[in-house]
Amino acid sequence: MTGFRLLLIAVILIDGAAWGGLYTVAKATIERGGHPLGVAVYEGLGSGVLLLAACLLSGRRLPMSLADMRFYLINGMLGVSLPAVAIFAAAQHLPVGIVTLFFAMVPVLTYGFALVVSMERVDTMRVGGLFCGLAGMLLIILPDTSLPDPSAAGWVLIGFAACSFYGVQNIYMAKRTPAHMDVLMMAAGSMLFGGGVLLPVAIATGTAIVPWPPADPVVLGAAGVGVINCAAVMLFFWLVRASGPVFASQTASTTLLAGVIFGYVLFDERLSPWVWGAIALMALGVLLVRPRNTGLAVQAAENRL
Repeated sequence: MTGFRLLLIAVILIDGAAWGGLYTVAKATIERGGHPLGVAVYEGLGSGVLLLAACLLSGRRLPMSLADMRFYLINGMLGVSLPAVAIFAAAQHLPVGIVTLFFAMVPVLTYGFALVVSMERVDTMRVGGLFCGLAGMLLIILPDTSLPDPSAAGWVLIGFAACSFYGVQNIYMAKRTPAHMDVLMMAAGSMLFGGGVLLPVAIATGTAIVPWPPADPVVLGAAGVGVINCAAVMLFFWLVRASGPVFASQTASTTLLAGVIFGYVLFDERLSPWVWGAIALMALGVLLVRPRNTGLAVQAAENRL
């Protein structure tokens, strides 16, 4: 195993754990009184400000042509504005382990979307992985005893629908990222525009989280979401550039594992046998949709970087 392959695996593990922690912190912040929309502003705009500062400190200027701003807006909408509010809202009603389970569907959905736009070929085994992922989703939604509160099944559907935007974002980044834009620029612009769209809505609806007093648990939690997302987004965007969207989206597996562990340790969550069955099916789905030629993909990435 090459050093570069080990690096990719390490980044996938670290990035997934960071996102699992992000949704744990977000749930705790919302339970303390933060609104999902207000937390989403920090996830996007807050991390965007940090990324912009990193750009400026490293001597980079953010490209701001009309085409660049259109890319930032679309990428930010797909990766922040549209899914974040829905997922944070769902987190109010669902265990952290199930919230992060949504992300096990990201590599599966990414492969499905890649088929639609002809970025991937039809492969029987990988299509089987797609069906495994969908079957896992049904195991959570259909049985009455799969969730602590059966009436929360609608929030599961909302969460899965929201996460489909991440699959679309993976494809969009791979196909539309401007050649003159590096990972740091892309991350900063996308977060600033994605979170910036939400800020006036949060202010108008009275759901914005004012960053004062700084020691308030809600403020600390929202700020933590922004800091964690800043690091996780940089790592993930680098992975997409380095290894392609399907390989990079496998951070969903470690996100799921981290979410289950954090939920058990911090919230004393106990998942039903149906949910464990869904986890097994989705893990199998992720395994099956993995590109078979990852060795070639990694070698090509080494040559590019």
